[in-house]
Amino acid sequence: MERIKKGFSLVIFPEGTRSPTGELLPFKLGGFIIPLKSKIPVVAVSIWGTRDILPKGALWFRISSRKKVKVYIDEPIETKDLSGKDKERLAQLVRERILRGLEIIKKEEGVE
Repeated sequence: MERIKKGFSLVIFPEGTRSPTGELLPFKLGGFIIPLKSKIPVVAVSIWGTRDILPKGALWFRISSRKKVKVYIDEPIETKDLSGKDKERLAQLVRERILRGLEIIKKEEGVE
C-alpha cells in the first residue's frame, strides 16, 4: 500500500496461474482487495499468445519470429465508489473486460 501511495503501479494476474489451454481460468479474489482499499483504478489487460512462447510447465521460452504476443489494454475501471465488499463485482467486471479484449485480439488475428 505504501508504494501505491507513492505512485507505483501494481500488476496482478487474477487467475493465480497459467492455463494449459490458454483459456481464462476462474479468478482469485485476493488481488482485488488492494485497489478497493486504496481506491485506485484497475486496468484490465488482455494478453494472447504467451502459451506458444512459454507453455505451462515449460522451463524455457520458445522464442521464434513467427510467434506473436498480442496485448489489449482497456479503459481504467474506477473503484472510488466501491467498497471492500465489492470484490466479486470488481472481479466480474475485470473478467468481462479481459474476455472482451481477448475477443478483439482473436478477431484481429482471425482466430475463433
